Amino acid sequence: MILDAVNQGYERIVWLDADTLWLGEPIETGQEAPLGMTFHLDEEYHHYNSGVIVAHASDKLELFLREWIDSSDENHKWWEQHPMNRLIEKSPGIAEAIGHEWNSLDYSEANRSDLPKIVAWHGRPDLACEGIAKWLGM
Repeated sequence: MILDAVNQGYERIVWLDADTLWLGEPIETGQEAPLGMTFHLDEEYHHYNSGVIVAHASDKLELFLREWIDSSDENHKWWEQHPMNRLIEKSPGIAEAIGHEWNSLDYSEANRSDLPKIVAWHGRPDLACEGIAKWLGM
């Protein structure tokens, strides 16, 4: 979908997974790289998290997205994030870490922001409904 948006001429694309909640602040990350994502610290896999992506269209981005789409997840438990992170390692300057306020994991001290702009429950559907209700004041 991000590649489709680039091909349709959009200059800035924001991707949010279905298990995220945007709290309404303008999405201004200040990044310079084509891809802005939070870098999550996980006990077993430190990685750029693709649950929230802020992209700036460029030829470099388009080439990266095409290669990512054609890559295998190698049956990794982090699915599309695994080949994406492997490609980022081979593509200097393609990605930049943005603050955890843009992809704050409500359940993770290491990846949570005290002032989130986007809250997420990646891989935790058991917590998402309750968490969304909490943030919406329901």
